[in-house]
Amino acid sequence: MKKSELILVVHALTQWNVERRPQGHIDVPLNEAGREMARLLAGREDLSQVSRVLCSDMCRAVQTAEPLAKRLGLPIEREINLRERREANAQSTSEYALLPFPIENENESDFQHRVVRTLSGYAAETRGQLFVVSHWGAAMAFVDHVRSTTSEPRGFEARRAALNRFTFDGIAWKCIAWGDDRHLNAEGKFPQ
Repeated sequence: MKKSELILVVHALTQWNVERRPQGHIDVPLNEAGREMARLLAGREDLSQVSRVLCSDMCRAVQTAEPLAKRLGLPIEREINLRERREANAQSTSEYALLPFPIENENESDFQHRVVRTLSGYAAETRGQLFVVSHWGAAMAFVDHVRSTTSEPRGFEARRAALNRFTFDGIAWKCIAWGDDRHLNAEGKFPQ
């Protein structure tokens, strides 16, 4: 079976990230710095072979994916299963949208299974590069799965708008590279 490549990105910066407020399933947009991060991400020449753009249905993920999708002339596919872990008690505000998930609170195992199953399904049906924008917790759940099934090194840090590359052969995942954020400038202008 031909290997497909997954390029996983944690959405760019929001004001709530700056304030260290958990967003979860609350639909918070990118701030000005986040929009600039998304623009710089879209300019990466090594993303010119992306054949499919997928993201969480939350606006911060969609806004991170939009500049690249526009540049490549590709539609954005929105996937609710790429959202953060469902924790209703921690997110019960008037802004919290009810979700069609069957359970109100997901444990870590259920959450990881949801994310891995979703990414594996899309990767299996994609030829070429699959560009995915999700959230910090979802990226960490996926990476933890890859590390638990391979001898991948530790030390992964889910950096915002950085490229994390994986291959999938239909059965197993392998990490190619992670944390590639050279497009965001070497001066550390953007907080994580």
